[in-house]
Amino acid sequence: MTDKLIKFFKRLVLIQVALLALVAGVRYLTPNLYASIYKAHSANKPESFIVKVISINFVKEDNSQVNVWSGTEEIDLMTLTSLSDVRAFNVSVPSGTYRQFSIHFSKDYKIKGSVTIGGSTYYTKAAHTGYSTAPAELETLNIAGQTMDVQSFARDFSPRLTVGSGVALSSVNILIDAEEFLTYWDGSNNGPSGISSAGMCLPSYLPVGIAFNGMPTKQVYRYSSTDGFCSGEGRLTILFDASGNPISGNARPRYINSGDNFNLTGWLMGGTGAVELEYLKKNQDGSIWIKMYDTIAMAYLGQTQNSDYKMIESFQLTAVGASQNGTWKNAAGTTRTFSATRIE
Repeated sequence: MTDKLIKFFKRLVLIQVALLALVAGVRYLTPNLYASIYKAHSANKPESFIVKVISINFVKEDNSQVNVWSGTEEIDLMTLTSLSDVRAFNVSVPSGTYRQFSIHFSKDYKIKGSVTIGGSTYYTKAAHTGYSTAPAELETLNIAGQTMDVQSFARDFSPRLTVGSGVALSSVNILIDAEEFLTYWDGSNNGPSGISSAGMCLPSYLPVGIAFNGMPTKQVYRYSSTDGFCSGEGRLTILFDASGNPISGNARPRYINSGDNFNLTGWLMGGTGAVELEYLKKNQDGSIWIKMYDTIAMAYLGQTQNSDYKMIESFQLTAVGASQNGTWKNAAGTTRTFSATRIE
C-alpha cells in the first residue's frame, strides 16, 4: 500500500493532504446512512479518485472562522506515487489564538474503477449505465445520502494554537482512506443519493483524519464481532505521533460482500491534551482505550454528541499478522466480544 501526500504550503503552517489507508476525523455534517443498500458488493481501491478541495479554515476561540484558502482545486489521490508528490498553495494565517482546523470538500467525487462480485465485474461509467461493460470510465458520484453541498472535517488544537509570537504548529496532515472504498449497489432497497437503479457508489462518508506536526505512523486491523452482535468485518486504523501517542483513527465497515451489516464502528479522535482524549488514548500498560461514537457534531453549530457509543477499554497493539480477542461494551454497559488481526 502506498502512502500518498499533497502539500498545501502556507507562510506559517504546512498543510498536507494524504492518501494513507484508513483514518476518519470529526465531521461537521453527518449524511444519512443506508444500513442495507450494499446487499451484494466487493469493495476495491479505485484507479482514480478525484476530490475537490474548496476551502481551508482556522477557527478562533469565539467560533469565528478565518478562511486561509478557497478555490476549486481538484486532486486525484490515486495518481500520487510517493510522499514527495506536492501541490503548493501560498496562503497565510493571521495572528491570533485558534481552537480548531477545518477543511472543506465538495460532496461530489470523480471515481474510476471496477468491482468484482461473484465472478462478475462491474465498471464505473460516465453515463451511470452499462456497468457490466469494460472499460472503466471516470464517473461523478457523491457520498451516499449526503444532502449538503459540502463535506467538512475538523480537528481541535490541544493545546490551543497561538499564531504571532511563535507558531506551535508546523504541519497539518489530512488523511484520506480509499482502501476497499469503491462499491457496487445491486439495486435492492432504497438507492443511495446520486446512484441509478443499480450502479457504482461510495460508502456513506468519506473517511478523513487530521493529524498535526508531521506524518503519523499507523496500525491497521481487521476485526469482527464474535458473539453474533453483527455480521461482516471492520477496518480499524490507529494513527500515532512520533512519541507513540494515538492522535486519530477510524473504525468503519470493511466493504467486502457482507460488510453492509457491520456496525461495531464509529468516529475516533485522539490528542495530547484534554480536548480530545475522550475518544482515543493510551493506557498505562500500552494498550489503547477506544470510544467509538456513531456521530460527532461540532458544538459551535449548536449540535450535540450522539449518546450511543461502543467502547473498547483495552485494545492491544500487536505485530503484523498477530491476532487478539477482546471485549467491548455499549452505552448501556452490555459487554460483548470481538477478535482482531493486524494487517499493516
